[in-house]
Amino acid sequence: MRKKILSLTLISAILMLSACSKPESTDDSVDVITENTTEAADTNSAESVSDSTAEKSADSASTVSVDIKDFDNLATKEYGGNLEQALADALNTTIEDNSDVDQESSLLCDGSIEIFGSANGTGFYVTQYKEVDGFSIYGVHVGMPAEEAVKTLTDQGLKEENEVYSSDISKYYVSFNTEGDIVRDVSYVKIIDR
Repeated sequence: MRKKILSLTLISAILMLSACSKPESTDDSVDVITENTTEAADTNSAESVSDSTAEKSADSASTVSVDIKDFDNLATKEYGGNLEQALADALNTTIEDNSDVDQESSLLCDGSIEIFGSANGTGFYVTQYKEVDGFSIYGVHVGMPAEEAVKTLTDQGLKEENEVYSSDISKYYVSFNTEGDIVRDVSYVKIIDR
């Protein structure tokens, strides 16, 4: 900042001296110096504002946190609910219908998250296949160490039984698969009595 002030003061002094020595001069070089200095100052200000805005955007994007447990009161459209749309809205993404498999499903975040009904019609699955910034299933997400995933689930009071975690197995459970001690995929299963 001091350099800018000194530069502007120096340029002002040069302009005043130029004006005194050439009273009727139409020399454009002084205007060019002034324009370049003004443009440089404007560019620096614009860059500072741009950098500041980018930092704020990055900060707000990183604070978005969507966990399936916050949506446990919702059902899928198959059961008269709107879970798919609620998650899509929270993740700022769109829903893609997938009928390429034996049963229909909804894909979010370019297929990173899939929502589909159980084959026997007693509930639905939400499975995360790829890492999605800010999304987790009871705090567990793809790419986290398996040991940390277990701790995250048990710290919430979920108990492990036959490789699934729940506080009430008759209502829901969470499971995950690993590859090299890293979570490869994680699923939430909601059980619905008809």
